[in-house]
Amino acid sequence: MKYSILLSLLILCSVLLLNCQVTIGQEYETHAVPVTQDYSDAIDAATQEMITDTTFMDAFFKLMYFQVPQCTYTPVSWPTKNPFTDRTGLVMCIDLGGLGYPFQDARLLVANTLVKKINNHYGSKLQTYVKYVNTTALGFFDTMKNAVNSGICDVISVNVEQNDARRKAVHFQCPWGTTSKAFLRTELDPQLELSTYKSLNQSNVIVATYAGTTYEIDVKTNLPAAQYISFGTPETQWKLILDKKVHAVVYNAVTFLSWLDSNRANCKNCSVVFINQPYAFSTFTTMNITARNDASTTGMSVVNIYWIFAILFYFLF
Repeated sequence: MKYSILLSLLILCSVLLLNCQVTIGQEYETHAVPVTQDYSDAIDAATQEMITDTTFMDAFFKLMYFQVPQCTYTPVSWPTKNPFTDRTGLVMCIDLGGLGYPFQDARLLVANTLVKKINNHYGSKLQTYVKYVNTTALGFFDTMKNAVNSGICDVISVNVEQNDARRKAVHFQCPWGTTSKAFLRTELDPQLELSTYKSLNQSNVIVATYAGTTYEIDVKTNLPAAQYISFGTPETQWKLILDKKVHAVVYNAVTFLSWLDSNRANCKNCSVVFINQPYAFSTFTTMNITARNDASTTGMSVVNIYWIFAILFYFLF
């Protein structure tokens, strides 16, 4: 009987642990999920201010060659009360490996500007905590979705392309930038005529892109005949290109143009081909949102769970 009770208690504690925000070895504070509506609205409002700020717009254009898009979302008002009074900072997450210059600079610009906007509005002194997340195991989007849903990250401060499936899984803010999909034609088999996206759809052509992204979906959908290679971090693509392991890498135009400008001597016959018209990208937060100002009941600490278990164990045994 005692062992069955003990087993039940262990199961109960496991359930509680899974529902509280526990991050082993986390260097930054975590937060409870679901978040409040005020929490979500404050980040949305900060984003709306950011993308109409001429200082931000000018800095983005100098980095990325594209304009900041206009937001077509219904305007969100700032919550009356500061929803971050119990926080020392906001954790802005970026995928480990990143995209290098200029995307990494643009992502940091977004992270710092959003926190600055919140501080300016509420007179607070929140810090900007930048956390780099390894996306190799699950791919980019699933990893980042889990990060905001677990309370590890407040905002995914990355250039995330929206689609219907993603909009059902996370909460997107107004787009903060634009780019275009493109492929970089490498120097492998230069005799092959591969000047259009459609021409890559051949069984003797090797195409690579970043796992867990819309680029991967696009390649698998539109280039089914091609041999496909996925990579877990964006930096891997440069080795594939320079080692001539693939005929083309599909990604975004800004990254390729910037990289090729700096590496033309090592990739003399490489070229960048735009696939389509420019598209917008956004930051996102969790979609797990409670009614306004509702307190989350899932934030029970590990210490509290430990003491509950210890007391029950003492009286039963």
